[in-house]
Amino acid sequence: MIPALAQAQKLNEEQTQQLRDIVAWRLMGNDVTEEQASWRDDAIMRSQSTTLVERRVRMALGLGDRRGLNTWLARLPMEAKEKDEWRYW
Repeated sequence: MIPALAQAQKLNEEQTQQLRDIVAWRLMGNDVTEEQASWRDDAIMRSQSTTLVERRVRMALGLGDRRGLNTWLARLPMEAKEKDEWRYW
């Protein structure tokens, strides 16, 4: 749906990714399907949003998902990792 919307609205890649980020943010709950979760994680992997990645790290922590935690921590920029809130992990 997003590719069709991006094409219809003539969005550039940055605008399209911003739209993906918004949708991914909304799909952070536990009430998403496997397909939605997979799409969300793919969108976050392509995102440059530190806030979005931090939220995904917190989600992995909440779910006790150590493998996911390692994946998402690796995606955090160094300056974000140096914040006090992430020093333990």
